[in-house]
Amino acid sequence: MREKRAACALALGLLTLGLFGCAAKAGTAPELLEPVGVRMDTEAVVRGEIAEWRAYDAFVVPETTELFLTQSGAIQEICVQLGEEVGAGQVLLRLDVEAERERIAQIDQELAYLEADNALTLEQMQLDIDLCKYQMEDDNRDYKAGGEREALKENELRALEAALEQETARQALEKEQLLKERETLAARVAASELAAPQGGRVVYLAEVANGAVAQSGQTLVVLAREDALQLRSDYLTEAEADAAYEVVAWIGGARVPIEYAAMDTDEYVARLLAGEELDAGFTFPEGAPAQARAGDYAAVILKTVVREDALLVPPESLFRDGGETYVYRVVDGERVRTEVEAGYRSVNAAEIVSGLAEGDVVYVP
Repeated sequence: MREKRAACALALGLLTLGLFGCAAKAGTAPELLEPVGVRMDTEAVVRGEIAEWRAYDAFVVPETTELFLTQSGAIQEICVQLGEEVGAGQVLLRLDVEAERERIAQIDQELAYLEADNALTLEQMQLDIDLCKYQMEDDNRDYKAGGEREALKENELRALEAALEQETARQALEKEQLLKERETLAARVAASELAAPQGGRVVYLAEVANGAVAQSGQTLVVLAREDALQLRSDYLTEAEADAAYEVVAWIGGARVPIEYAAMDTDEYVARLLAGEELDAGFTFPEGAPAQARAGDYAAVILKTVVREDALLVPPESLFRDGGETYVYRVVDGERVRTEVEAGYRSVNAAEIVSGLAEGDVVYVP
């Protein structure tokens, strides 16, 4: 961790290298008397931008995809091994859905039987209706039109037609229920195979055996795409990244643009509940740099504070005495102690709010 922090500090120093270089020397308040002929180190007060940079340790990692089934069931076959390279569409794991397949075959037989039997039933009922109509139209010499026989036949006809309508509805409902059951079973069969959405290497395989029950939503396989890299850093929120003036990465001695990749809410909650350490993800909008390799150390750098058109001096030129901050302003070759109000300080510059003017020259020990 100490090496990581040191590397991170180095990256931050390189990024913030600005007006005054890296030749700063540590020291206490200077002795005012110097031997004759010794050169005095000075710097002019200039105007420029000063910024605060925050650094986070990070690593280059391959893009990963967690794969899971949308239904629970007993595992029939695990088709891959840890570390195996797989192609898009390759089946990684299968659930045992033999019972579902057998029931589908049974439903298909039932539907075929019902198709023939129900058609015959409806045909017979329609014949009964046609016969009743024929008898009503027949000129029966024993009854007059509108008599008791005709009323009975009309009641019989209505009963036959109602029975046909009910039987038609019953058959339709029976068929619908079977088709619905078949559709559900077919969906389970279709979802019983876990396939790779894209090519990659299996970097995680759940410790499950054939016959064990896999739960819906349980991560069973994790694929890594070594041709698609991203960054994982110490945790920072999306709001912090959005509020920054600039977000970059320092990888292999190069400054690289990156974008925050928000964590899925469900994943965030799950990791919190599991007590896992949180991290942050970043993608490369312009593609990963050519020198980046999975496992490389990197630093994520956020530019969080910017002062534009600020008066700047080297931070080593500032001294403190009790609650007073002062510099030695050089006037006609002599050092004059001058009280100042300092603002933000970075590694290589300090902001002067009051007490100096642009062009003033200050002593730098």
